[in-house]
Amino acid sequence: MPIFCYGQSSGRIIDFFAKADNLAGIVKDKDGKTSFSKESVLALVEIKVEGKTVKPGEYFDAADDWLKTLTVKLKNISGKPISRITLTLGIPEAKRKGGFASSALDYSSFDANTGDQNGEKLVMPGEIIELNQERYEAIKFTMKQTGISTINQINIVAASVYFKDGSYWSSNRLPVSQ
Repeated sequence: MPIFCYGQSSGRIIDFFAKADNLAGIVKDKDGKTSFSKESVLALVEIKVEGKTVKPGEYFDAADDWLKTLTVKLKNISGKPISRITLTLGIPEAKRKGGFASSALDYSSFDANTGDQNGEKLVMPGEIIELNQERYEAIKFTMKQTGISTINQINIVAASVYFKDGSYWSSNRLPVSQ
């Protein structure tokens, strides 16, 4: 006897866009000097969808609106306080001229109204922060614009980190915390 589960679909996946095993990041110091680093400043601690842990590169079952429930935990493994984090998510099914659409998960210690930095909100070394999907309505708009009815795959395209001292780090790959 067949079992039907309405609203659920297998074949969802979250993965890294870059498949390279070696980590490389772009570093910009507070004076604007750019260099490359094989060291990461963030580690991926956990990804959850619908309250369940999912692993990068492994398929999972979820409802069509699964991105609404996406949360990502990241750990500051640098020695410096972080003031802003942007995790860019690519949506390969949402084709656009020259590529695909994207969204982002963000964290900022800056007050949206005043632009002032609130020191209590910095992500301190060793601290874990959880990023939530706050742009789901924008994702639905992108789906409508690109003619797709559901999203099955998200790629972590880049992680960008801004430090309290004015320096910056960016990479297309994050180590996964064990």
